[in-house]
Amino acid sequence: MGGFQGTVRDGRFVLHGLNPEEAVRVLFLDSGRRWGAAIELSGRSGDVGPVAVRLQPCGTAAMRLVDRGGAPVEDYTMDGSVVIIAAPGRPSLPVPSRTRR
Repeated sequence: MGGFQGTVRDGRFVLHGLNPEEAVRVLFLDSGRRWGAAIELSGRSGDVGPVAVRLQPCGTAAMRLVDRGGAPVEDYTMDGSVVIIAAPGRPSLPVPSRTRR
């Protein structure tokens, strides 16, 4: 997974390097206004004209940190931001099994 931060000027942007044969998901985020969009684009997406991306209000999420035993982590301070990627399919990282009590 790669990332690129671009700039929108006068409502326009340019993406370079997209494969013309394979679409990829492209994410747009206006973090100041909390609006965003996710669309599939390929190198051929603009062949018939400009592609319109319509931003919408982003959702929100709450997070609860737990240790390996499932107990809440108390007084944890984060040193940066959290990136959460939610996608259909199997997780790419191992997910600890949960035991019921």
